[in-house]
Amino acid sequence: ALGIPSVALLTTAGPGSLAPAFEEWLRRAGATPEGLRRTAADFAPNVDSASRISAEYNVHVSLTEGLAPLGKLSLSRYSLVTLVTTCEDLQDSLAPELALEYEQEGVRFEAVGALLDRDGAKRAVGHKYKKQEAGGDAHASAAAGQLDGAELMARVRAARAAGRAVVFASMGTVVTGDHEEFGWEGRPVGEDGQQRGLTGRELCRAAWGGVFDAFGCADTDAGPLVVVSLGPQQDALGELIAPANAICLPSVPQ
Repeated sequence: ALGIPSVALLTTAGPGSLAPAFEEWLRRAGATPEGLRRTAADFAPNVDSASRISAEYNVHVSLTEGLAPLGKLSLSRYSLVTLVTTCEDLQDSLAPELALEYEQEGVRFEAVGALLDRDGAKRAVGHKYKKQEAGGDAHASAAAGQLDGAELMARVRAARAAGRAVVFASMGTVVTGDHEEFGWEGRPVGEDGQQRGLTGRELCRAAWGGVFDAFGCADTDAGPLVVVSLGPQQDALGELIAPANAICLPSVPQ
């Protein structure tokens, strides 16, 4: 009613990332796209909610949103533009037929890269669902006595001003969280129902160890400044020893 344009936000690797994600979820669930579409169209709460949204906001939500075709963001046609939080070159490829549908509907996707914080910004980050055993905030307890965001950024700017490179390593919020399958202690489950592969903890520590081996120095001011975002887990590094030129924090400004 106010005529204010709607701008949507997509935080995956572009619109082309959704179809493969849906296919993987369906495969793990032993379901098919056709079966899921039928279920969505017949599921009474889904039908009722779509009717309420249409009546109250004049926004018509498909009962098979995201499923026809698989991975299509039908609601994106209501937005002036959809911002994608990755760069153009890192987007997953979009199927030609789906790209054509978006074009015909006037849907615009703009890859803008990471959304950068302002100094002092606070973010709610991490996939930490379970309560701490002793209570309290996971990030706060993990960061006790360490640099805050402003101090870290001051060191980053000083390093750049001195001509030093800055290396940033982050494993994201999922494998550093506590999701039962994809998190810190989780392992992927195969088609036979058995866990396999590395835990998130093993994967993260292997990656961080590789960064330390490649860029670590014994002198604080030697080599590049290495910044590592560890996530909310207590004692995330385990037996890894960070080199003198590394700063490791539970979270860092984006």
